[in-house]
Amino acid sequence: MVMRGEGAQSGPRTLRVIALYAVAFVFLGVVLWRTHIWDISDNLVGLNPLVLAVVPVFSALLGLPLAIRQRAIVSALGYRPSAWALFLIAYYGNATGFITPASSGEILRPVLFQRALDIPLPTGVAIVLYERLYSYALFGIVCSLALIWASPLPDSLKVLASPFLLTASLLPLVVYWTIRRIAPHLPWIGKFQRLVPRSFRERFGNVFRESEESLGRLFSSLQLTIAFCLLSYLIFLIMGLQFWILMREIEPSVSFPEAWAVLMASNGAGVLSGLPLGLGATDAVMVSLLRVYGASDAASATAVVLFRGLIHLPTGIMGALAYLMAVRQRAPQSPEAGSASSGSRPPPSGTGSGTPALSGGQRGGVANEG
Repeated sequence: MVMRGEGAQSGPRTLRVIALYAVAFVFLGVVLWRTHIWDISDNLVGLNPLVLAVVPVFSALLGLPLAIRQRAIVSALGYRPSAWALFLIAYYGNATGFITPASSGEILRPVLFQRALDIPLPTGVAIVLYERLYSYALFGIVCSLALIWASPLPDSLKVLASPFLLTASLLPLVVYWTIRRIAPHLPWIGKFQRLVPRSFRERFGNVFRESEESLGRLFSSLQLTIAFCLLSYLIFLIMGLQFWILMREIEPSVSFPEAWAVLMASNGAGVLSGLPLGLGATDAVMVSLLRVYGASDAASATAVVLFRGLIHLPTGIMGALAYLMAVRQRAPQSPEAGSASSGSRPPPSGTGSGTPALSGGQRGGVANEG
């Protein structure tokens, strides 16, 4: 009976996945057909092979600021993991965030934290939630900033608008703590919680409470906020430079702010669409904005094809390799304390989560690797 029930559930899920990919590929086909993809051969012939070889290198370089940013997050919780382990998990998280439908691949990242770094699952969930929520907020700020600088507005207005948008980087903190303070005074929150099945609440209630506590510690750290914002803006800048270098070969008239705006807006549309790889949605927005900025149909189609082949494909391959290497890692067992990882230091106790205090031998950790 159990096996039959599981099969009955997996059947509709498989059909939904197939339908989702079918819609995505049909959408992508319509976009490429409307941009006359058969005319891109002339554009491809004149491209510099050296530039095309350099573009995927930027995808690999992104791993460094991604790992440093993730290290800042786990350090705020008292852990000191190895930089290499974080590099693999961080790169996988970034790749799956843009490639899987609605960033659904992120669900595996807390498990990787637990397997490779001995970070408890609730803490890993909090790390992923903080990174995703804050990075999406900063993504929206950068997208708005790029669209403003790519617009025909006077430069004086652009300069005035920039500090206001950058100041909005602190908005997620304000929103989080506002919700935390007013939630107990909202009676409908309790009614909403009762809609969750009791078995689910009993099974995962402690996990959510511990994750909420870790999330509160992350949102309380101003030092982490500053580091996270600066590193995130650096990541978005590298992404913009990568796409601009590609666009300069295809359509030199497209400026850096315009290329940056195209990249951020199209990636955002792909994530919001929920389609696999953002197929169709990313490409439609990219083509539409490139046309607005003066690119021809052939140049727009070339940009879509090379964006998929030289940026998305290498990122996906390296993300898959990072995942395969990360799942092979295991948190080394300390000889003094059998359950503690020698690559991380558990956070201090006494925060009210009910987690027992750890002995001094369990608090030992590997020093930062720079």
